[in-house]
Amino acid sequence: MFFDKRTTGALAGADLKLDDSFGPAPQFGMDIALSCPWFANADVRWFDIDSDATVNGVHIGTVEIDPYSIGVSVGRRF
Repeated sequence: MFFDKRTTGALAGADLKLDDSFGPAPQFGMDIALSCPWFANADVRWFDIDSDATVNGVHIGTVEIDPYSIGVSVGRRF
């Protein structure tokens, strides 16, 4: 779902609509033991997001928004 869409440049002030999208989001990561019970985690995710775009009621095509997300965290096992 897309929220707070803004237009700039040649599309400034235009009514932009992006359809909701569903797709795969593979994740690769690992846990690294620090000292029992603490661990560190690192992961990378890729989101396959394709959305139909409409500007001022006219369908202009499909927008491919395929971001990456990188995460690092520290955790404790109970």
